[in-house]
Amino acid sequence: ESVSSLELMLICIQTLKNSQKKVLKKLFDVQDPENAGGRGIFLRWLDCAFRVMASKRNTPEGIMKMKETKSLQTEECVAIEIMNFIVQFKVINKVKQLHVMKDIFKVDWFVCVKMANHFAKQHAITSLLNSSIEAERHLNKIKRGQEWNQANLDDADCAAGGMSTGKKNKYKRAKNNSKHQPSLNVKDPTARNAHC
Repeated sequence: ESVSSLELMLICIQTLKNSQKKVLKKLFDVQDPENAGGRGIFLRWLDCAFRVMASKRNTPEGIMKMKETKSLQTEECVAIEIMNFIVQFKVINKVKQLHVMKDIFKVDWFVCVKMANHFAKQHAITSLLNSSIEAERHLNKIKRGQEWNQANLDDADCAAGGMSTGKKNKYKRAKNNSKHQPSLNVKDPTARNAHC
């Protein structure tokens, strides 16, 4: 069953943050990259949160109303929790894994964080700004931890797609198949939500 409400998205993300590693690995399953849960969370759900936040601020009156609102809105909480999830996603901790996510699953955490940071600054959403800064800091630590080179790609391990050295061929097939798939349009409001 697909997740169709912001409230359910929030509950799913909060639950997944405390999940075991084997559950997190399944979110980026190289055997079925097109339907991977990670695509839903970091592309569709995050985009949904941005669209709702933007729709509430598309008029001067809406902007003023949101500035006067003291409590966080559900869509803001979803975006914040996704930023926190990036930091707490304990099985992704190497540069090569980030590249596998981008290559196979079309998920770029750096882009996700940049979008959140930009929106938070534009609309003065302090909590989202703080969480995006923390996520960016986390990603930069990963980036500094290992210099990327193409040779590392085939050795990407189980944290990104359940891969080990013995599964290189499966990874290569998935990569080749992904070349023939259209890139996900995260701005498409009709895009299917991910399973959780």
